[in-house]
Amino acid sequence: MRQSFIDNLNINWYAFFKAMQHICMGLEQLHFAGIAHQDIKPSNILHFKKWKVKSLI
Repeated sequence: MRQSFIDNLNINWYAFFKAMQHICMGLEQLHFAGIAHQDIKPSNILHFKKWKVKSLI
């Protein structure tokens, strides 16, 4: 079922993976500063504008 959902998405996968890379880099910076977010979910990732991550809350 999940694969069917993913197959039907109209996503620019390159942009999606770049956004994920930015999220991971942000988390890396938090962890480097000794901060653990503990609640990563889509609603805590502000704001995708053309798949560019603005901030983690």
